[in-house]
Amino acid sequence: MNTKYSGTQWHDALDDATTHEFCEIDSRERAGELAGVVAEMYTEDEIRGDEGKFYAAITVAAGLAEEFDREFLTRVLLGNTQELEDSMEKRAIKYIEEKWPGFPVREVRYLSGFAMRHALKDHERSAYDGGSVLMYVFDVSELLS
Repeated sequence: MNTKYSGTQWHDALDDATTHEFCEIDSRERAGELAGVVAEMYTEDEIRGDEGKFYAAITVAAGLAEEFDREFLTRVLLGNTQELEDSMEKRAIKYIEEKWPGFPVREVRYLSGFAMRHALKDHERSAYDGGSVLMYVFDVSELLS
């Protein structure tokens, strides 16, 4: 499949595939080709049934390109670094301590959000899982070159 879709179309297709319990046939027949593709991708190694990771990867891909195909989205997914909330907080603390020694880190209310906006490397992108609970970080260096 080389057809490109917008991030909104991908997110909608993810919702549709979820409605059809990620059944490739039902998703494709009742919601369209893209929903079928999403259902198919959902079981592949890059996603392993992690709907939040899939949602975050779509968000990151949409930030990199107005429209993208399955191959592009798969490349984003392959760059997932499995970053967890507590490691994002540690990343923020390290960044603050390196940039501003002596800064009162305890006064930063939301370290993960700070890390997401300020402490990522140039080749990293992050996004929430759609429920604003988990944050995923993706190394997209190969897509930026």
